Amino acid sequence: MASLYGRDENADRSSELSATTTIVLVLSVVFVALRFWARYVRIGYGTDDWLTLVALVFVFITGGLNYGMIAHGLGKHAKRVSTEDQIIFFKLLLAFENIYVTAVMLIKLALLSMYLRIFPSRNFRLASALIAAVVIGWWIAICAVCIFQCHPIKKAWMPWIDGTCINLKASFIGNAIPNIVTDIAILCLPVGPIIKLQVNMAQKLSLLVIFLLGSFVLFASIYRFTTIMQFDPVDTTWTLATACTWCVVEVACGTIALCLPTLRPLMLMISSKFESVTSRKDAVARTGMQTELVTIGGTVHMKNVGAPMALPLSRCRASLRLSTYTLSLIPLRARQFLPRSFSQSSIAYSKTQPTKDDVLNLWDQYSNAGIPTTPGLNGQYAGFMNKRRNMSSKLSFADLVLPSGEVIQLCADSTKYPEASALFRSIRATSPVVVSTESEANTSPDAEKQSSKRTFYVKDIRPLNDVQQNLIVTPDVIFPDTKRHYQLRHHPELLARLQFRSWLKGQLTAGLQDKGFTDIETPTLFKSTPEGAREFLVPTRRPGYAYALTQSPQQYKQVLMASGVSRYMQWARCYRDEDARTDRQPEFTQLDMEWAFANAEVVRKDVTDIVLRSLEALRPAHSYKTIRGSRVPVVSDIPEGSRPADEPVQHKVTTLTFQDCISMYGTDKPDLRLPGRIYAIPNEMCEQFASMMTYLQDPLIEAFHIPVKDLDDDIPRPKRFTEQFIESLPKHLRENKDGMPVILVCDSRQPRGGFSSLGVECDEIVNIATGGKGVLEGDILVFQAREKPKGQYYRASTAIGEIRNELYRKLLSNGLVEDLPAPGTPESMQFVWVTDFPMFKPTGEDNDPGQEGSAGIAAAHHPFTAPKSKHDLELLFTDPLQAKSAAYDLVLNGVEVGGGSERIHIPTVQEFIMRDILKMKDSRIEDFAHLFDALRAGCPPHAGFALGFDRLVALLTDTTTVRDVMAFPKTMKGDDPFVKAPTRVTAEQLAPYGLQLRGKQ
Repeated sequence: MASLYGRDENADRSSELSATTTIVLVLSVVFVALRFWARYVRIGYGTDDWLTLVALVFVFITGGLNYGMIAHGLGKHAKRVSTEDQIIFFKLLLAFENIYVTAVMLIKLALLSMYLRIFPSRNFRLASALIAAVVIGWWIAICAVCIFQCHPIKKAWMPWIDGTCINLKASFIGNAIPNIVTDIAILCLPVGPIIKLQVNMAQKLSLLVIFLLGSFVLFASIYRFTTIMQFDPVDTTWTLATACTWCVVEVACGTIALCLPTLRPLMLMISSKFESVTSRKDAVARTGMQTELVTIGGTVHMKNVGAPMALPLSRCRASLRLSTYTLSLIPLRARQFLPRSFSQSSIAYSKTQPTKDDVLNLWDQYSNAGIPTTPGLNGQYAGFMNKRRNMSSKLSFADLVLPSGEVIQLCADSTKYPEASALFRSIRATSPVVVSTESEANTSPDAEKQSSKRTFYVKDIRPLNDVQQNLIVTPDVIFPDTKRHYQLRHHPELLARLQFRSWLKGQLTAGLQDKGFTDIETPTLFKSTPEGAREFLVPTRRPGYAYALTQSPQQYKQVLMASGVSRYMQWARCYRDEDARTDRQPEFTQLDMEWAFANAEVVRKDVTDIVLRSLEALRPAHSYKTIRGSRVPVVSDIPEGSRPADEPVQHKVTTLTFQDCISMYGTDKPDLRLPGRIYAIPNEMCEQFASMMTYLQDPLIEAFHIPVKDLDDDIPRPKRFTEQFIESLPKHLRENKDGMPVILVCDSRQPRGGFSSLGVECDEIVNIATGGKGVLEGDILVFQAREKPKGQYYRASTAIGEIRNELYRKLLSNGLVEDLPAPGTPESMQFVWVTDFPMFKPTGEDNDPGQEGSAGIAAAHHPFTAPKSKHDLELLFTDPLQAKSAAYDLVLNGVEVGGGSERIHIPTVQEFIMRDILKMKDSRIEDFAHLFDALRAGCPPHAGFALGFDRLVALLTDTTTVRDVMAFPKTMKGDDPFVKAPTRVTAEQLAPYGLQLRGKQ
């Protein structure tokens, strides 16, 4: 038989290689499908799942290329492969190398992404980011080497032509070594966090085994490395056969390894189908353990857990991380998995009924007997015990958080009180306890670090309740919204915000009462009236009748003005079925106020006084503390007494008209912390430039300037940023019919500093756009065209205003501009009174129903707002859209925190606006009969204001979402994830109200 280098030259391994490739590809598909099923029934999909899916696609491309190489000679000796097949083989090999390393890179990133979903600590994230950077760098380098391994490039598939190539064997080895090293680093990454878990050793080992199951990928990689050593460029198709096929095996096994940690919940669910109730009871009896589902910081079963909106932790994240994910991997005692029908609960109840003795024993064990009436009375304290610190076999410490918020330190010494010390060591962290103490302990520096807390010896201790066994509480754990009680107890910034909210409420109430206001409660169950927003209806048992929850107490408080109440206030709960936003909730709190015999000026003065007086009492320079990355005022740190004269004022109040806001800032909610303003560029200066920007014949060209920070010689950076910013603009700004924005960057290396497109008068245009301040290297100028307004502008913003706010926000997040003043520092609170709003706006501008009139216009504020002057009243007869109202908003740092207006107190004018201007139906006007009756009773002129309390507290406590300042907020969909409301109603529940469900139920 003929031989080649001692081998059978007729040998053909193509069938063997094809079979191996097929087997591993099929297995990878099966395991990825199972992973997605398991995720579906458990916690929903994340970035790691989608990366796994993309990796699977590249695994299949790798396998397909391997099939192609097999068809063109792989597995045969080169002597038996035709020249044409060898050319195709080498082309496929070049593609194979690039696709293979891409698949490997995606698998590693998917695994790191899964880790980040589980382990939230900062150090772990930094380590993951470092490894990810190395992996991506390795991928780029290998792809470059593969593509440019020969010169000319085509020598890679036509090795007989003139040219040079790198040593392919050395290249393959250089590829494999970093691959193996990063495999090892990724496999070792979770070991440290798992060892630190507060679970028993068996559970830790079980977790380690699950995470290290992927080590067989490492073995595949190492074996592939050994096959590379057989490579011979003279017989490439034969000597690379094993290596190429093991490349497919390696990446296919990589996808399988990605799936293994996620499949245990699925196996448990399947196994649960075959377990009888008797076997479950027997398991409980054998172990002596009640059935439980333990969670680490969150519910295990929730599939769509609502995330805190825009949390500035950003603050709040949808992933359940370690707190949710790890428990699906830990083999807990007894049964831990419930069928999906029970997936809305994080507690698996015992299958056995508690006996009378069980109930009585638990009552005796955890009763409230012995709780001191006064903390410290007879040395007794009650509170939550934090994590225990064992200094030695005899000495232990733990912090006790008292109900007042004070923290004392407990010291358990087994040489003094052995029984108390033993019990102290058995109590789980975060448990409520009552403790009897001795006088303050004198601890040595060797036994315990010096602490400012008072320390007491424990004489006796008793838990007042138990906590979940595997609950982990660290600064990095983020609890889901379904565990709101854990969020409030263990996320200190949330509790600090609620405490500050209570404090501020008291301050504002005291300020109003000092001004003679009377706190009057008005009904929440009202009637449906077209005030402007959608209502929540409450059916009654009288068929066809329903209440409407109040959008605001607007009509009641106007009636109170006609009733002789001169100053009214109320902490009102309001309900509006509005579109979801981070600063909106379907139910919210506003400080409602109304003044009789008053105008807008009186209202603005009084509101300014009470708000600023409260901020004076806050003393921001002293009370603000950084808690978990947020600047939050801590009530216990607010100094007593008034602000010293030499302490800087932390706030500023400005008054601007609506039209000034639009022309200067492009929005009716200006943020005066942002530098500069918008300027109009005279058309005669920029005719040619304007023609390049827009098709409008006589446009209004506006511009603004943003100075950037010192670039450290990276001059192109702002230019790169602005190009990316333009591409990321929202669709309505990119496809603006008036033209897209033009962004220019000051670059001294370019003609005219980068502004040559502005034409010959570029210097004058730049001077106007910057307000005469000029530009420095890297500074940004933005130009936008719009149609010149014919009359009064009535929209809430312009395109350039939206771009200005969004551009500055992204520049800030990229570190290209100076940080805004932090809460609690001077100039950090910029209040603006915005006045002279348009009285009406065209309907169809938003989704609000308006007043349901047929005139095609709606009240911009509400239909009870008075015209600003007699001239504006006269405009109602000719051109209502040009009339101004006596409305005013209070804006803080770009967010509307309140609004009000002078009211129409003349019934004829009110009826004229509803009937003749808004053209409301007579039946809807009749809904306001009670209000007209009050106005006809000699109602005095009056004005009012409503302060959006949730938004104000959010701004003052450094969060962008009002959800962070509410104890039990709703999600963006209006759901309450904690109590799981709203709930589906049944036909039996609807029957007493004369209602029935229609369509899909």
